[in-house]
Amino acid sequence: MATALIGLLPARRGAHRGQTFGKQVLDIGAVAQAGQRLSLGRLLVRELVLKNFVFGLPSVFLLGVPALVNYLWPLWDRRSRAIHDHICATRVVGQPRAPHFKTG
Repeated sequence: MATALIGLLPARRGAHRGQTFGKQVLDIGAVAQAGQRLSLGRLLVRELVLKNFVFGLPSVFLLGVPALVNYLWPLWDRRSRAIHDHICATRVVGQPRAPHFKTG
């Protein structure tokens, strides 16, 4: 259940679409290869299917190797993209900080 909720986090509407909490802290976010916002379908495939099931689940049985290779891939990739980014035709880019509203 928690995996599904965390996987859906980047799909929310508004200024933080395409960002997990970690990406928000770093002011980065996932976008389509051409730079447009990701569709809900592509976000779900990227976050839930690829990151959690294709790389995450086998990592439980294979000492974390599939997930480690996926997350370290940007270190030697020419465009600094992970394997899940190549499969989904996405990239991670810097995003301006969303405005914070003061209450009260």
